[in-house]
Amino acid sequence: MGDLKLGKRAATYDRRDLQYAALRPLVTLPSVPPVFGHGNDFGGEGWKMLGNGPDDSVSPGFGGCGDCAWAGPAHERMELCQDAGRPVPDFTGKVVVEQYGEYSGYDPMTGENDNGSAVRDVLQWRKEKGLRDAQGGVHKIGAYVALETGNLQHIIEAAYLFECVGIGIEVPESAEQQFGEGVPWSVVPGAEVVGGHYIPVVGRPEAGMLAVITWAKRQVLTEGFYSRYSDESWAYVSGERINATTGKSYEHFGAAELEEYLAAL
Repeated sequence: MGDLKLGKRAATYDRRDLQYAALRPLVTLPSVPPVFGHGNDFGGEGWKMLGNGPDDSVSPGFGGCGDCAWAGPAHERMELCQDAGRPVPDFTGKVVVEQYGEYSGYDPMTGENDNGSAVRDVLQWRKEKGLRDAQGGVHKIGAYVALETGNLQHIIEAAYLFECVGIGIEVPESAEQQFGEGVPWSVVPGAEVVGGHYIPVVGRPEAGMLAVITWAKRQVLTEGFYSRYSDESWAYVSGERINATTGKSYEHFGAAELEEYLAAL
């Protein structure tokens, strides 16, 4: 992938994980509009690479590492806080890479132990320890729930209900060229898979498309690409998605409503 790094290990699950497929029959879900979402809040370099590619905020000349399962969650926090009218946490490549190192033993000076992360491990870390920002703020999540792999209905519903859904994909070599050309990720027959990657889904900008954040940009991908290459998807509860003034999320759900969906399990 050249200067753009990956870093997601193979998907892992636990039989005790909450399952979105079990949740849906137990509650009445709101109707999902055909188009919704976010991801345009940070223009230019505003999304930041956060160590997942060349990033001088880690150290001068830093070429990137496989911290996507940490950079993605930092992007999620930025988006949720922006949507909720809260102060946007300042995440830097340095602080994100430090946490990846604490988890994996990665050494940014030598490059040793750049072995990526298991998404479920990081979810548990975020729930128990939280994700640190550059000012020392700690951002925890509540319950997390596994979506059925490759299920388009699930990903669309969950992206609307929870605003950000973390997905794992097996990245084909064609994705780097499409990313560089600024065109949607789509299935290219015969493209070889080159590794795993974690990215947050932040909306459905048009029928047949999903919007994600990766490598410091908003990227669009076809639903066919998601179905073909996704190998895990997770939603989670976060108090930071709730506007402190209105008591509602960007999509007008209250904290109690979101908790009710998961409590039904």
